[in-house]
Amino acid sequence: MGLFAESALQTYLNEGRLKERRSSGVSTVMASIQQRILEGLRDEIGEFIEDLERVNAVRVTKGNPPMVILDEAQQLGVVLLVLGSHSHVTDMAVALGRTASRLVQLSEMPQYLLPVLQHRGRGDL
Repeated sequence: MGLFAESALQTYLNEGRLKERRSSGVSTVMASIQQRILEGLRDEIGEFIEDLERVNAVRVTKGNPPMVILDEAQQLGVVLLVLGSHSHVTDMAVALGRTASRLVQLSEMPQYLLPVLQHRGRGDL
């Protein structure tokens, strides 16, 4: 929430209601992200919709991404961590993104790294 919106809400709401609004706003955003992820999965899977049944859960959680992923994996009893090699850096010399790199360093469970090919040009294949 922006500074102006925060100031306006502080003027009209007591601290308890303000905290409640913040909390419900975050929950709404998290639920929206979760829904968009599920829709993205459906779009990616396309004609292989039966594969969507293999998706056990989608969780959107706040926190440090590598640590949240490892905590969730441990809670779910994950036996193989599948990582995408995506990096937001435009220089293809950077093979791994920050989150994938940290997971490779920190995880004690087996990992499978999937290359993300969408950023490569035809000359790279």
